[in-house]
Amino acid sequence: MLLLGLPWWLTDTALRRPWVKKIAAALLHPAACCTAFVVTFGLWHLPEFYEAALRSRPVHIFEHVTIFCTALQMWWMFLGPSRVIPPCRYPIRIVCAFMLMVAHMPILGLLALSEHPLYRTYELAPRIIPNFSATDDQVLGGTIMEMTAAAVSVGLLGWSLWGWMKDDERHNGRPAPVPAARG
Repeated sequence: MLLLGLPWWLTDTALRRPWVKKIAAALLHPAACCTAFVVTFGLWHLPEFYEAALRSRPVHIFEHVTIFCTALQMWWMFLGPSRVIPPCRYPIRIVCAFMLMVAHMPILGLLALSEHPLYRTYELAPRIIPNFSATDDQVLGGTIMEMTAAAVSVGLLGWSLWGWMKDDERHNGRPAPVPAARG
């Protein structure tokens, strides 16, 4: 929503400075966007970093700032308002959406498929639901995060395919052909 609310002229005014454009172009390259987001998300889910963020307010704030900034960076590929550094072309968006979905699977799969709690905090937290262990809580959390990430990625894939088709129709001046039914 933040990117959708930014007017193109505002971002382009800042990006017209050569040094800003050079840095932004490197940071907003699709490989940099995907890598930064997945690595940041993954690191903050390692037990040592996760627990450190719970023990220290400055670390916790830093965690949220880094996740927010890399998420904003990643979403730029799809929704960036700039004409100087516009969103990626649709084929690149499709590849990135797929890569993001695949890259999250090991991180969230570790949470969802673990037989023991990865985080000491989960073990020590009081149980609100009777007979719902720390491992059950972690598995449920990992499953919800994986399903949400997959739904967003599939939505981005579908939206990007639809946009690519619409661009093709505009470019060719006619609707894309519908394959004949076999039978």
